[in-house]
Amino acid sequence: MTALAALASGIPPGHTVSCGGSTSLGRAVFHCWKEHGHGTLGLTQALAQSCDVYFYDLARRIGVDAIADMARRFGFGAPLGLDLPGEQPGLIPTTTWKQATLGESWQKGETLVCGIGQGYVSATPLQLAVMTARLANGGLAVTPRLAAPSPEASPPGSIGVDPAAITLVLGGM
Repeated sequence: MTALAALASGIPPGHTVSCGGSTSLGRAVFHCWKEHGHGTLGLTQALAQSCDVYFYDLARRIGVDAIADMARRFGFGAPLGLDLPGEQPGLIPTTTWKQATLGESWQKGETLVCGIGQGYVSATPLQLAVMTARLANGGLAVTPRLAAPSPEASPPGSIGVDPAAITLVLGGM
């Protein structure tokens, strides 16, 4: 979601980041899963290697609200409407959510960890499946069903994401 949000925010597909195993924000250090880093990589390589430092950089550049907007398009942060009791919405945080819910301002470091799907981010397995289906179907708003759709059901519309960006992200996946 961070990669697609960054592309939609104007970060060029050729953007590179040098990963030495961590990045700093003030006195805080945010580590990559690969202790000594990945070296310099672009978006496709960052996705393939799951480089935390690359996505910290993107998140810092675009902000948590841009990430949340993209995540919602892919089915995160709200129930998907499946007819099962107890469906959970998950949580995709925003600056407004934190202020309204916790009475606190959003912190820049929280953006970095949300950029790699951690922190306040919470998703259900069904939401992850829907995200994958929407990516695999080129950005169509596919919705899970327990039975075949009725004949009068309209085909899914677009979620409004650039198909070229989806193709780039799928290439890295």
